[in-house]
Amino acid sequence: MRSILIINPNSTEQMTNGLKPLVDALQFKDQTAHEYFTAPSGPKSINNEDDAAESVQHCLPALRKDLDRYHGFLVACYSQHPLVPLLKDEAAVQKSRKPVTGIFEASVSTALQIMHPDEKFGIVSTGKVWETILTDATTAFLGMGFEASKRFAGVETTGLNATDLHDAPADEVRRRMKDAVKRLLNKGKVGAICLGCAEHLRFIRLLQQQSAIMHLLSTLPLALSLFTTATATATPPNPTFPPLDIPKNITKLPVVTPGFNFLYTMQVNCKAGLYEMASPQGIRTAIPIVEGEFLGPRLNGRVIDLGADWGLTDPKTGIFSADTRYQLQTYDGAWIYVRTGGATQPGGESHLRVVFETGDRRYYWLNSVVAVAVLQTALDYEGGYWLQIDVWNLGNEWTDTPWVNGTTTTS
Repeated sequence: MRSILIINPNSTEQMTNGLKPLVDALQFKDQTAHEYFTAPSGPKSINNEDDAAESVQHCLPALRKDLDRYHGFLVACYSQHPLVPLLKDEAAVQKSRKPVTGIFEASVSTALQIMHPDEKFGIVSTGKVWETILTDATTAFLGMGFEASKRFAGVETTGLNATDLHDAPADEVRRRMKDAVKRLLNKGKVGAICLGCAEHLRFIRLLQQQSAIMHLLSTLPLALSLFTTATATATPPNPTFPPLDIPKNITKLPVVTPGFNFLYTMQVNCKAGLYEMASPQGIRTAIPIVEGEFLGPRLNGRVIDLGADWGLTDPKTGIFSADTRYQLQTYDGAWIYVRTGGATQPGGESHLRVVFETGDRRYYWLNSVVAVAVLQTALDYEGGYWLQIDVWNLGNEWTDTPWVNGTTTTS
């Protein structure tokens, strides 16, 4: 099995422990073993280039004795950290051509690959000192050409250091991150934002709600995904199938394109997330659904304060997928239970699958429809946001229910 050493070059063990659930959520355990290193002494947080240089003196001697044990090395500090080139120069690393990178290099490389040609990328980092440091590092990484400089929107910072992301009030961290993203988006057509600290992954859903940006790049998952590919030792063979014996007299029917029937438009109020946690499936966020109204040609009513979105952010891609359960009551008294699921799209909206459940005879047909929806953010305010959800069902489906026996339902 491949093994990767994740290196925290500061001496704060709590930061290293905070990385472990984020790595576990990537679900690479079957193919890659991850081990962790924390600087045995030295700076508690890497807040400038002097801290980074000092951390090398504490890390490199301790790392040298274990270089033969691992297939690759990842420096989990968002900077052009000197450990990266120094580890590459070590004989044990060069001999076996072991990959070494930092999360800064991984995020910039990925941003350049996934952006549209007319878009820029930017970086959100911690303390203000990083604005100059990371701008210089990015310029050096891209080169000095005019075309390269057009791809970079710059660096915006929160004014917090890495330890503050653990210790400061969560509401204050969220507010500062939202402000930094807003400043970046005002710099032109920004198609990707690199979150310049491994700890920023915990807030990725908040930033996705703020803008229609195509890519929010969480640096630690990106780098580990690249490493999983770089250290791969074998590629599974493509599956082979025997020929399929299709009857020669089978009738080839015309392709059917279903139409859509409009169900309703919903305006729904959601509060800020109760929590964000790393789970085996991804980054789970709980978002209360507290009120709303839906209006359409066949059903109208209110959204009841009884439900939430327990959505997941895929740490490999940063894409959020809704997982909601909530309650509707029509204006004529029917109760309808709703479940939705679906991913955020490149334009910022979400595409949802909608499943209805009701025992009311007047709306029993809802149990049989195949429904889809488009979700958009209509208003973002402090402490929550309003969403608009336009719901459609596939055409030529039920609008009433034929009853084949004496089954009684709630009316």
